[in-house]
Amino acid sequence: MFGGVPARAVERAAREEIWVSRDVRREWTALAAKLAGKLTGDQLAAFKVRLVAVLAGAKEAEIRRHLRICRDPTDDAYLSLALAAQADVLLTGDRDLLSIRTESLRAAGLGRLAILPPRAYLARFG
Repeated sequence: MFGGVPARAVERAAREEIWVSRDVRREWTALAAKLAGKLTGDQLAAFKVRLVAVLAGAKEAEIRRHLRICRDPTDDAYLSLALAAQADVLLTGDRDLLSIRTESLRAAGLGRLAILPPRAYLARFG
């Protein structure tokens, strides 16, 4: 979300339905505090503006089934959200999510979900 390809992908995705859950919203909001020591004031302000814009336009899904698929258990919140929202695409740069095998997604009821990094997302949906 800071610039370049990831920022363009987020801007493109914002034209579609974006879904969050309480857990994902909480994680994204906490991320701003974690980044405070790593970013300049201008970068942090720009991140917060983009985050507020994305969250303002997002729909909130109620998680009814908590999946346990990812090698990083904290990333399972995104898969549970994808299931609840019946998502077609999960846009992420997270290597743990990107490494999930199609068979695992299918077994969890996420057979139509494509997990895409920003560059692949833009190539497909430009």
